[in-house]
Amino acid sequence: MSDVYYKIQLSKENQYRVVCLQDFDETDYHSDDYLKDQDGNPYVFWETEDGERKARSFLNKVIKPEFIHPDDLIANNEHMYKIPMEDWEA
Repeated sequence: MSDVYYKIQLSKENQYRVVCLQDFDETDYHSDDYLKDQDGNPYVFWETEDGERKARSFLNKVIKPEFIHPDDLIANNEHMYKIPMEDWEA
């Protein structure tokens, strides 16, 4: 069994969302659709204890609310979106 982890994906509806993955799931998604750091590597949040929460929190801090899928939008996101993406590390 492979480890569970989370990535942030741009959906077909042009909204970012958190997706739960295992290695065998990677073929179901286009690698170009993931939110990436400035080196071109997708952000990965491992399922240690709170990987999903960390991914959702990160998403809400670096992406404007109107570009986040409703399932991943945190209430009062307008106050969270302040930090430039290049200043964040996953």
